[in-house]
Amino acid sequence: MWSNKEAHFASQSLRSALYALRRDLTKAGGEELLLSDSASITLKTEDLWIDVLALDQPDEMARLRERYGAAVPELLEGLDLRSADDEFEDWLRVQRSHWRERLLEAPTAEAASPAPSKDPAPHRGAVIGLLPSASQPADSMLRFQADTLLEQLIFGVQHLVPTTINDFRESLPGTAPGDSLHNRPDILLRMSSCCFGNSAGLRLQAFHGGDNSLLWSLSSPPIDKTQVSVESTALARFVGEAMDRICHTLTSPHGLRRDAVISPFHAIVEMFRLDHSALDALKGELQHAYGITRSTTYLSILAYLNTFTVGEHWQSFSPQVAEETADLVARVEAEQPWNGVAMALAGHAKAYVLHDMLGAELLLKRAVEINPYMAISWDHLALHALYTARYDLASTASRRAETLGHCSPLAFTYEQTRCMIDTLEARFDSAAALGQRILARRPRFGAALRYTAISLAHLGKLDEARVLIGRIREMDPDFSPSWVDRNRMAVNDENGRLILSAGLKKAIC
Repeated sequence: MWSNKEAHFASQSLRSALYALRRDLTKAGGEELLLSDSASITLKTEDLWIDVLALDQPDEMARLRERYGAAVPELLEGLDLRSADDEFEDWLRVQRSHWRERLLEAPTAEAASPAPSKDPAPHRGAVIGLLPSASQPADSMLRFQADTLLEQLIFGVQHLVPTTINDFRESLPGTAPGDSLHNRPDILLRMSSCCFGNSAGLRLQAFHGGDNSLLWSLSSPPIDKTQVSVESTALARFVGEAMDRICHTLTSPHGLRRDAVISPFHAIVEMFRLDHSALDALKGELQHAYGITRSTTYLSILAYLNTFTVGEHWQSFSPQVAEETADLVARVEAEQPWNGVAMALAGHAKAYVLHDMLGAELLLKRAVEINPYMAISWDHLALHALYTARYDLASTASRRAETLGHCSPLAFTYEQTRCMIDTLEARFDSAAALGQRILARRPRFGAALRYTAISLAHLGKLDEARVLIGRIREMDPDFSPSWVDRNRMAVNDENGRLILSAGLKKAIC
């Protein structure tokens, strides 16, 4: 209630409020009802009747619903703080909506009879509530830019986790943001900005939608005020980490939801566990998710899954794989033109499985234009540039992906792209170091095994390279230098192919 005050003055305000509360409650109840010490403040609820607590009892809730009908009272009705506090007003707005919805959802006498059966509600996924942005000191332009950046961030999250957005930013205190409990937020987000001279900083806070407790807070480093925009490269690290944190919060095993379908974010992470039997099972989960949600994002992931079929050789390539991939990519292009992740995954599949390099490039460039803060889109643009021997573009896009995805569970794949670029540009020291770091985390990652072995061989570390070749042959007994000649390492640059072939021959001979 005093978040804008320094700690010393806030403590004074708290002591004054407790004194007044204790005095008034003693008058009402005739005894000490408010207990406090240096660590806690406790209300003796067993000696009181409190309407909000009564709502947890079904019979009480039904009686209150009968009494008020649709004209439900407002939580803390009439409360008006003389010196309004933004954080308290945010809390009050959300709590009023929460309790209003609970009363409106309460059963009535008419509800005693069985309700007619209804079709199941469509899958809505997670619900994210957006709280009003704050700026200290007040700066309307900086606050506007923070709001715009938050919307771009959420736009990216929606491509990775099915979500409904519940926007509280323009709501008046006490107004309900939705018409049912399905709209109650799982997570609340608030973007704050502060400025000092010509510098600015951003802070994103995430709160639990149930009790408004703080889940986490993330702050950007100070940046020039003129660089606070959706095109800013200076904010890439902050936005990329924020996006990964939100996705992880909503989809982790200990997260806020237990959905009936796998999220795109979870599916992509699972894919890179490189467990072939799990990949087979994942295909079934993706088909199930598409059947429930009808989201073509899942079709793009199914197309992307086929690149593992070809690249990791865990199934034999067949015309059916190409035909299925072509159908999936065509449906994604027709139905999901504004989803950056879908465009990126479909573009990679179009190049890797269908060998349509021009069509793939159009999809990949559209992906990074749709949302410039998606690490996975930049990484696949980098891979495409690598395969077509445009190493400057590959390096630029790869660095962007690493910056955005430095906290992502897929960060090792972004490092692998740079390992490949360094290998093909004969920077074998850095390529080998990157590859060995990746293999410490993903020892069965075929691309890391191949490029690290090649780099080590060029460095003359043949014993280390041969150990890796042995691990590759445990997974694929036919592995040999002729892989490059048969275009199984997808590089179109003749000099690059010579680097790969010579390195494999050194390691294998």
